[in-house]
Amino acid sequence: MYEVPTYQTKLVRDSSTLKTPVEKLETPTDVWRLAREYTRETDREHMLCFWLSTDLRVIGMQEVARGGAHGLGVTPRDILRGAIVGGAVAIVLAHNHPSGNPKPSKEDLHMTKLVADACDVVGISLLDHIVVTERDGWRSCTAAMATPDHSSERD
Repeated sequence: MYEVPTYQTKLVRDSSTLKTPVEKLETPTDVWRLAREYTRETDREHMLCFWLSTDLRVIGMQEVARGGAHGLGVTPRDILRGAIVGGAVAIVLAHNHPSGNPKPSKEDLHMTKLVADACDVVGISLLDHIVVTERDGWRSCTAAMATPDHSSERD
């Protein structure tokens, strides 16, 4: 007789918290303000996934990837795992560009498309994917994908 291991999935809260005046993510600038607090003064890219309730209140945040000076590797599976277990109905992604240039790269746009498709499958809304910089603000990958020249402006 074969014995099948059994498992439980548990969400374990990190002991740290991120103090910020932003409780809801209603605009890309809100995302920028929150993500900038986490990625301030770093020379590495960090991909953050903000888990949202139906009223856009942030119910959790997870750093889903940390990269080198020239990028990071992450999959939709990495991004959605915590959001599913955490009960998010929507997510917003944010990652920083240590170079200071907020323009989304081709890789950023490709990842946004992959995550949007995966979100559709599991029933979680991807509201936006924001590239943040410490000084020069933000750009939306989602908006960039919708425009012919792949550019977007700050609000």
